[in-house]
Amino acid sequence: MKNNKVWLVVPAFFFLVGALALAGQKTSVSTSQHQKATIAVKPCPDIAIISFTARLVSTQVGDASVEIPHDTVRLDATLSNIGTLSITRAMRYHVELSQNGEVIEKKDENELLIEPGSRRVLRWVKTFPHDVKTTYTVSVSADLDECRKDNNQATLTIDEKKLHPVKLAPRAKTETAVPIKKF
Repeated sequence: MKNNKVWLVVPAFFFLVGALALAGQKTSVSTSQHQKATIAVKPCPDIAIISFTARLVSTQVGDASVEIPHDTVRLDATLSNIGTLSITRAMRYHVELSQNGEVIEKKDENELLIEPGSRRVLRWVKTFPHDVKTTYTVSVSADLDECRKDNNQATLTIDEKKLHPVKLAPRAKTETAVPIKKF
């Protein structure tokens, strides 16, 4: 009978020890008036290239008089001030366009992006040999304390399949024989 009482006490003992152990792990977080407030994000302008696209303007593909056909594309780079601060009007920006790693155009701009959220599209029309891997890179730089500088460049490799989507050939008209009725 004593052995049966011991077996009843042992589980009760483990239950009590477990409950006390869990209570010891409970912690409460108290707020103090002396704690520092979270650091606010510093207001700053941020020039970003938010899109860079190419659209086919013309092609010499299929022209029998041309030995090496060329494609002409319109490149559009959309820039935006995605920061929280306006940019002063006196700021100058330097814009470069590269083709296959070689700078092909440089220009300086004034009043590119003034207010936060403002946008501007820079546009170029460029020609390159058809079916030759061509990569364009646009970069914008300024003597400006921006939030981030890792978003001031974009690269676009021309995808011939997207540039020249396959067009279905028009269906050949098939004539159907119409029986002639003899009277």
